[in-house]
Amino acid sequence: MKLAALLTAALIAISGLTGCSSSSGTASTAVVTTAAAAELAAIEVQYSSEDLDSTWDSSSATAVTLQGNSIATAGAGAAAKGSILTISDSGTYVLSGTLADGQIVVDAGKDDVVRLVLNGASINCPDGPAIYAKQAQKTIVVLAQGSSNTVRDGAAYTLAGGEDDPDAAIFSQDDLTINGAGSFVGQLAMPT
Repeated sequence: MKLAALLTAALIAISGLTGCSSSSGTASTAVVTTAAAAELAAIEVQYSSEDLDSTWDSSSATAVTLQGNSIATAGAGAAAKGSILTISDSGTYVLSGTLADGQIVVDAGKDDVVRLVLNGASINCPDGPAIYAKQAQKTIVVLAQGSSNTVRDGAAYTLAGGEDDPDAAIFSQDDLTINGAGSFVGQLAMPT
């Protein structure tokens, strides 16, 4: 029963994502077909208690304040260089504020679990994924209760084409979980 509820929630979330056409810039809604829904339902998904846990301890978390075109951090495990935040260690990172033109990069150890708490965060990256989980055992994105969050990528990426290149507003090379009771808008642009 939990699996069916989680798949239904995933399908609702997927159908809410919007995209931009590369030439006209008009938004289009992603559609999940009955065949795609049936295919997703056939996949056996197992979540750990860690995947479903949307709580965090602010006293031990690293606070990340997005400030337009710069980023301020208070805590360990993350370093900002201009408008790019690189997270290099396991832990919890609470993101708030607006990043107009930048990126959150998770580049931690292969055994590290990184928890990104979006707590009133708006992240825009016009030339790549706004959140790029390059390496970690698992990245968990938590939508903080009562928060409104936006994650957007651009219409054209600066990366070379290829199957392994990032191509979404949130892109992960490893396991990715999104949970929490906050609201989320993710804009997906189709690279040319």
